[in-house]
Amino acid sequence: MNAPATAPVSETDLLPGYISREALARKLGISVRTLDRWHTQRSGPPRISPIRPGASRSGLILYKVSEVERWLDSLATTPVRPSRRRLGRAA
Repeated sequence: MNAPATAPVSETDLLPGYISREALARKLGISVRTLDRWHTQRSGPPRISPIRPGASRSGLILYKVSEVERWLDSLATTPVRPSRRRLGRAA
């Protein structure tokens, strides 16, 4: 018997260098809905939705690991040293 077209894809079944939406959500400690919301708001990592022949949408959403890493790097911030006044000292 053939598996349904919407069967979940394990990380090992993906092409090297790609991660599924579910696996990325697990690794980031967030929900899949959060990833979808970030996509809608254009604030998350870029994603790929491949279309299978004969289907309007595959339902499979992939993220390129290097793009996720680049996106995470773009979120890095430099700590700001507090001014002396904030520390309670006179300037």
